[in-house]
Amino acid sequence: MNKSNKIGIMTIHNCYNYGASLQAYATYYFLKKIGFENVEIINYENDFEKKSKSSIKFIKTGKGKEKIKRMVQYIIFGKNRHLKKGFKKFNKNLIRSPKVDKDTIYSLSYDILISGSDQIWNPVIFNELDEMFFLNFANNAKKMSISSSAGSYIYNKNEIERVNELLSKYDAISVREISLKEQLQPNLKKEVFVSVDPTLLLDKSEWKKSLNIKKEKNEEEYILLYLVDANINDYMNEIERLKKRINLPIWFITPYKFKYKNIDKNIVSATPELFISLINNSEFVITNSYHGVIFSTNFDKNFFALENHKNPKRTQDYLTSIGLQDRIVKNEEDAKKIALMYDKEKAAIKLKELVDCTKNWIINNLDNM
Repeated sequence: MNKSNKIGIMTIHNCYNYGASLQAYATYYFLKKIGFENVEIINYENDFEKKSKSSIKFIKTGKGKEKIKRMVQYIIFGKNRHLKKGFKKFNKNLIRSPKVDKDTIYSLSYDILISGSDQIWNPVIFNELDEMFFLNFANNAKKMSISSSAGSYIYNKNEIERVNELLSKYDAISVREISLKEQLQPNLKKEVFVSVDPTLLLDKSEWKKSLNIKKEKNEEEYILLYLVDANINDYMNEIERLKKRINLPIWFITPYKFKYKNIDKNIVSATPELFISLINNSEFVITNSYHGVIFSTNFDKNFFALENHKNPKRTQDYLTSIGLQDRIVKNEEDAKKIALMYDKEKAAIKLKELVDCTKNWIINNLDNM
């Protein structure tokens, strides 16, 4: 392993999403931890992704009711304004390349290029199959992927043919979900490895130390609620049922200030550091977020995984891999029956095995580059 090799990480990074920002941080942190001195995030942003952070431009891409919904969220309630404030400082933690686009990215030069994690291979995220995230701009660099994902997306025939063509040029391939491996492996000669999400490459002590997270003294006990890409009312029956059983107040991470029924406290515009602190100090977590579930298990929290109606595969695959598939709450009936606690020690043993396997896979493949 040549520790002086220059590494470029191609991933979603400069956004207002806890999972995306924290996985980019974790990948960068882990590579530095194992000795690589010259690591940077490639400062590339897909055009569609860029529009999603511009209130006016993003609203114009909608149709009818969707435009009205976006106008309410982004302008009247200031969704972008609050989120931008919360993430601005955290996003300075990583060294980034000069800002590039699809034309100027070819000017960058690296010894090793890494397709990072999150849903970088999901066409829905970028409104296209963005080949930059398949490192199609690389010349002589070695290529590998670390926990890349397509979410729950199923490629059509033309897409899978192109994806496999792009991946045939990789030196090592790892994906985050077994469901994606099942799509890719039949037509690839190179073995596709199923790895854990990069946020798990840091255990809870490393997260707390690196971001200066402390256990609050005399803190009120609470249930932390974190939802992504969903209306809270879609889950209100399940939330109400779980709250009654646990008998603790609910603190809700949200970009908005107005309160919903059953919510005792809004946490508005939480920074990524505060997001992790809130999980660390909570008694229970209720979430439909894949990364909400990931951090709950990493921090040994009692949690309930509300089924993500738009993108369920990621959480299903992950919880199945550590024997916790019964923590998924699909309806109010599940919320009535699910055990409040689970065998944390048993799950932790399985999770450590998966994490160690992923760490070894990354290190061994980098050793051969």
